[in-house]
Amino acid sequence: MSTTEGSWQGLVGADVSLFFRSLPPGIGGDPRAAYGWGSGSLVMAHKIQAALRAAAPLLILDEDRSATNLLVPGCLQSGEVTPLSTLLATRREALGETTILFAASPLDILIAQADRILLLAGHEARALDRREFRRRLDKHLAEVRE
Repeated sequence: MSTTEGSWQGLVGADVSLFFRSLPPGIGGDPRAAYGWGSGSLVMAHKIQAALRAAAPLLILDEDRSATNLLVPGCLQSGEVTPLSTLLATRREALGETTILFAASPLDILIAQADRILLLAGHEARALDRREFRRRLDKHLAEVRE
């Protein structure tokens, strides 16, 4: 799957219902069958859902090529989009048996939902315990709030 910021693609009956409760202006149909020129997040949602429907064993997402509003929630984001991190936290079963491999750096909210975290630092890879990651995240967020 490849989506890039600013890219628009034609959608013909695309199912984006896992991520979208309603469609943005200019897109026809409904979340189960969207028609029109979709933004990066609509196209990405459609491609993820198609991979899940096909029971893809592995889905690789590259943060640099992804629509971030579909990955993590923002404080200004409406409730019309359900990001992947929220699905992982609340409806993990909706993703079936597909393994999601995510190449990321600063998307901590998404990383906090991971089953396994691999930290690449100083050209070395090491496992990072999920609880330790979440402790670091809590500390970081407290510092940001200050």
